Amino acid sequence: MKTAKHHTPGSAGTTRLLRRFLRLLLPAFLLASTCGLYLLSTLTFGDERTGVAVRVSNLAFRTAGVLNTLPQGDIKEAQGAILTLLMSDPAISCAQLFDGDGRMITATPIRQGCRDTQGTAIAEAPVRIQPGALLRVHYNLAELESRSQLFRIFTLLSLLGSLLVAAAASWFSFRLTVGRPVHALLQAIRTTHLLGKPTKIEVVPDDEMGSVILAFNDMQDKIDAEARRNAEALRRLDYIYNEMPALMFSVDNTGRIISASGHWFDETGYRREELIGTPMRDVLSVTEGDDFAASEEMIITAQRPLRDLPFTLTCKDGMRRDVLMAVVPDIEANQGTQFCVLSDISGLKEAQVELRRQAVTDHLTHLPNRQGLFEHLAELKNVNATERNRCALLFIDLDNFKSVNDTLGHEAGDQLLRAAAGRLRNCVYRKDFLARLGGDEFAIVLGGMHSEDDATVVAERIIEAFAKPFRLGEASAVVGTSIGIANFSDSNDGDDILRLADLAMYQSKQSGRNCVSRYSNDLTARVVGRDRLVRRIREGLAQQAFRFHFQPIVDLETLKPVGVEALLRLDHSNGDVVPPSEVIRTAEEAGLIGAVSAWCLSEGVRIAEGEHATLGGRGRFLAINLSPKQLTREFISGMVARLQAAPEIANALVFEITETALFRQDEDVGAMIASLRATGARIALDDFGTGFSSLGHLQRFPVDMLKLDKSFVGGLSGDSDDARRRRAVIKATSALARDLNIRIVAEGIEDHSSLNLLKGFGIGMGQGYLFSPPAPLRIAMDWVDAFDKAGQPGGKIIPLARPNLNGR
Repeated sequence: MKTAKHHTPGSAGTTRLLRRFLRLLLPAFLLASTCGLYLLSTLTFGDERTGVAVRVSNLAFRTAGVLNTLPQGDIKEAQGAILTLLMSDPAISCAQLFDGDGRMITATPIRQGCRDTQGTAIAEAPVRIQPGALLRVHYNLAELESRSQLFRIFTLLSLLGSLLVAAAASWFSFRLTVGRPVHALLQAIRTTHLLGKPTKIEVVPDDEMGSVILAFNDMQDKIDAEARRNAEALRRLDYIYNEMPALMFSVDNTGRIISASGHWFDETGYRREELIGTPMRDVLSVTEGDDFAASEEMIITAQRPLRDLPFTLTCKDGMRRDVLMAVVPDIEANQGTQFCVLSDISGLKEAQVELRRQAVTDHLTHLPNRQGLFEHLAELKNVNATERNRCALLFIDLDNFKSVNDTLGHEAGDQLLRAAAGRLRNCVYRKDFLARLGGDEFAIVLGGMHSEDDATVVAERIIEAFAKPFRLGEASAVVGTSIGIANFSDSNDGDDILRLADLAMYQSKQSGRNCVSRYSNDLTARVVGRDRLVRRIREGLAQQAFRFHFQPIVDLETLKPVGVEALLRLDHSNGDVVPPSEVIRTAEEAGLIGAVSAWCLSEGVRIAEGEHATLGGRGRFLAINLSPKQLTREFISGMVARLQAAPEIANALVFEITETALFRQDEDVGAMIASLRATGARIALDDFGTGFSSLGHLQRFPVDMLKLDKSFVGGLSGDSDDARRRRAVIKATSALARDLNIRIVAEGIEDHSSLNLLKGFGIGMGQGYLFSPPAPLRIAMDWVDAFDKAGQPGGKIIPLARPNLNGR
């Protein structure tokens, strides 16, 4: 058995390359040389053949010419001698002379003649010794062929020698220019393979192989850099795999765990030797009713990534965690290996439960919120009709809560809401459902009633509970409740029940508050009327349907008008006038009071400019009600700029604001009022005495006038305790205002007895139906102007013929 000769990869590679090179080079060289030599010999000896033929032919014709010069007679010997001369040419082998009949006359060589001359060439020349005589000369090219053969042999030997020299030179040149660089390349590749580290070639020739080596070295640099990056990436990946706070592991195609991250062991408490090689089912389980085998089969046969597969992970200490598994198949692995990641959603589930609880719970009172109520009403849909008909819903709205919130602050308002929730909870049974709908609105779902009167009993119990004052820090407040009741027999839809109870509550508001109303069909008509009024207010703003009526304000000593108050009116399309209190209340409920107030202010300033001759020009003022919603820095700054440009108009304006506006916590009301007064306008505190702590705050705000609410003015002349208290309050207010240099306007004067009492208390100004009801602009201005034209002495009321005016 022969043993194969061992070659190093470098020598074997270059030898095989050289062999292939020579196998291509030598046959090509040999073929090209052979073809060249053949052509050379053919061309060379072809010319010689032509030269011999020409020479022999010339000799034949010259000999024929000599023969033609011989005399007639027996000249055979002479002819033979002449023919013998032809034999001096080495190419001629024999010559023959034929007569006209083709018989040979003589030949040379004499004895042999032209026997055995097959294959020789013949040159013929005519002879005139007799007609038809012919000289035929036979010649051959044997010598020429001999020389040709020698030439070919020599040339072939030279060719072989050249071939050997070329092969040796090619071998040497190839080894020098190609073999060594290739050997170096192969050696570098082998070293890279053995060491696993890119190896570069130090010697770089200055030729094309050098370019190849430079490219190879550059490639090695890139491979080295890439290897470093890959090593760093693998190191980081390994670090991330083990340190990332994620439960990562891999399983084989049998469902056994073959690797796991470090975080897995930290979180589950298992040791590596306890986990690796164990089936997934030892640590993972599915919810009851699901098939673990099917889930496992889906994981180990997955050909594409899987997401959010629910499992339960059991830790070593027995604690169970809810997890979601993501599976990514390893497409590079020969066996079915799956990479799995578990996301712990135990906290998420707890957060979902908490978020769910928060979504249906009011954060302030910890009662169910509106959403919680809706869900409870939805659950009642599944209750049988008999049980549903024994249920009722109470819609509860706190009365005067906004005043508490505005005067005492939002913190006190929140405290009041929490206390209100506690009182409501004490008024119902544990099985009843209590919810806060938002703001100051609550709802109660009563169940298991024996009669419809049970809901009324609960509602009256709530009203009684809210009769006691709420203690809010150092202050106290009394708020009532307006309650609406709707039975579930009124509708099959829970949401509709809430709407019906809301309608009933609105009826309680309309009935004077702090009372109970039960839903009836006629409530719907009232709500339709309210909605119609809301639409009419919107249309009035768009179509300029609002109007001002003006009520004079008179000096109680002279009974002459000192100003007028602009009072809002909304004209109906049928000519009726909507009472201003109803317009204002509805606008506030519909969120339109801001737009209405803005129109009032703009229109009031415009009238003050147009009626300046009657009002400001004669020292009278125009009083305009200013909504609390307009007390913003942006609005006041715009109004101040407008009044600063027309100081004569500003001096004729009095802005009436309520106590509620003064006690707002979110704006610097005092600074805004001061900026308004700086333009020359005056500030009047409207509805004085109906709010909280009015007297205690007078010195804090720059107020020019107080307007006593008509609830204090009416019934002053009576002997009741209430009348005496009113007179005492008015006297004290008058004294305080006089000390503070604040003028007082009494509203609602309707009889002479009240007028005389107010004058006696030192009240300087007043308004009311005793002097004039609110009238349209032209009528009111004519009434005011009449005092100047009549020139009446003071102390009397000028009677003027006026049309009947609605809207009292």
